[in-house]
Amino acid sequence: MKKLCLTFVLLIFCVTLFLFPSAAFANSALREYYGASATGALLTGNCPVRVTSEKLVFNIADYPDRENFSLNDYKSTVSAEYTFYNPSEYDISMQLVFPFGQNPLYLKSGDYIKNVRGGVTVDGKEADTVLRATYGGDMFEVDDALAMIKDELTEPRKYGYDMPVYKTVYQFSVPNGQDGEVLARFDFDEDYVWCTDKEIYRYEYPSELDRIYLKVEDGEEITLYTFGEYDIALENKVSFCREVTSDGKRGAADLKYDKIDGCSIRKTDFSEITLRDVALTYYDESDGISVTDYLNAVTEHIDNHSITHYNGLEQFDVWKNLILWYQYDVNIQAGSSAVNRVTAPIYPTINFAYEPNKFEYTYLWSPAKKWAGFENLDVEINASVDCYLLDGNSSFEQTENGYKAHFDSLPSGELHFVLCPSDNPEYIKTASNYFWGIFAAIVIFLLVSAVVTVVFAIVVPIVITKNHRLNKRLQTVGENDVNSLGDTK
Repeated sequence: MKKLCLTFVLLIFCVTLFLFPSAAFANSALREYYGASATGALLTGNCPVRVTSEKLVFNIADYPDRENFSLNDYKSTVSAEYTFYNPSEYDISMQLVFPFGQNPLYLKSGDYIKNVRGGVTVDGKEADTVLRATYGGDMFEVDDALAMIKDELTEPRKYGYDMPVYKTVYQFSVPNGQDGEVLARFDFDEDYVWCTDKEIYRYEYPSELDRIYLKVEDGEEITLYTFGEYDIALENKVSFCREVTSDGKRGAADLKYDKIDGCSIRKTDFSEITLRDVALTYYDESDGISVTDYLNAVTEHIDNHSITHYNGLEQFDVWKNLILWYQYDVNIQAGSSAVNRVTAPIYPTINFAYEPNKFEYTYLWSPAKKWAGFENLDVEINASVDCYLLDGNSSFEQTENGYKAHFDSLPSGELHFVLCPSDNPEYIKTASNYFWGIFAAIVIFLLVSAVVTVVFAIVVPIVITKNHRLNKRLQTVGENDVNSLGDTK
């Protein structure tokens, strides 16, 4: 029975994994490019101010092209215009932040921040804004994201930014006439914390060691960073080889290495720096993000993933994980109102499993629950390109330029809608589709079989037991009746 139950649980897990794939799975299957969710203006503290109206407008001037995407040409934006009312008897100055999402996958790391367009106005006048940045994980959680907006530096739990880091530059020497790719093999103690600026070709894990292979060429340099201690001397840990297989094919199962003589490595430079220096390797002040915000994002990354040699020096490039925010102040006199308008670019998720592609937009409504009150929400989707609403809130109605909807109060859930240049996009059938379809059918069959087996294993013994007890009871009753007749005589 325990084995049946375990099989049942594992099958449920398989069905969940393959029929409802995670974002990571969908990405690895190259079926979607994820965009960036958006949300409204957020308070950084409690306040009696009410939102008496909001006008949310999606201006769809174009759709992003995943193959030939140009930041300079892309013009689609979202704007939110709020009317705030201060019901109190005193003037209020409130600080707001407006997040406009993360770097979508079809943008290169760092390009997102270079395309910051739009801005903030209060009562028709341009507001003074500060561009803020926080670290974003796989999911955007408003409360967690707000907590990351800090004016002071937060250091990693395990390390301090003043921790010494030893930066050593090495150069390889490979003699002429070497056939094929030359690999440098290094054995590191697994307790060392280190990384390099060169991509690691292969990993192996002998007992208590981290073994890595690097493809090297004559004259090539690499930089090694060791954190906290300097005990790694690559010149004493290296050997050179070439990978070969018995059948001429490369594969992990039958991979072997031929040693190569004549190659060498030598140290060309050495310096002692700090973790702060390494963390700021990819920082660019001209992008408008403060050093504190960037380092706090690095802190979040280190606390979540630690420092590993697997990800190389690029693990300190957190641009692709940043959430950008507008931060600004709004002042409202007692018993008065103020109109605040925020505009930012919007990047949808591209679902290219269809031809033409579908474009999925998400706007988070739930953070608005933090206001003292919220009413009169108008949503418009204005498109200057072919636009069909394939999936969205049923309250939307078609207009000359797109779609619109009105809500007397804040709706539950979030706003999610799908646009497409065609009202009937065709699903693209691929070999991968058929494979996963057949796999899903097999898994479902196994799941149903397991359910039937479990039910049969539970129900049948119960029925047999009940029938056995009933027969025994009938037998007992019959014997009692016979005895009763004997007594009557």
